[in-house]
Amino acid sequence: MTIAERLAELEAENALLREHVRMLADRVHELEARLAKDSHNSSKHPPATGSPARRRVCGRVCDGAAAKDRAGRLGTGARHYAW
Repeated sequence: MTIAERLAELEAENALLREHVRMLADRVHELEARLAKDSHNSSKHPPATGSPARRRVCGRVCDGAAAKDRAGRLGTGARHYAW
């Protein structure tokens, strides 16, 4: 293999690797943008962003079972409403 052939081979490999790095950098940028966008700064509702659906009851985030349990106790304190 001559020096010119080896140089051409390395330049072709370099071009492929540069393209691969560019694609990976684009993907990292896309993932970082998705990570930075959550339900607090997104126009989408929480289930649409991939986070589990949760309801706010009395200012705290609760799962559905706990909210149903509290909502069933009438007259034992503050009223709990699950919207």
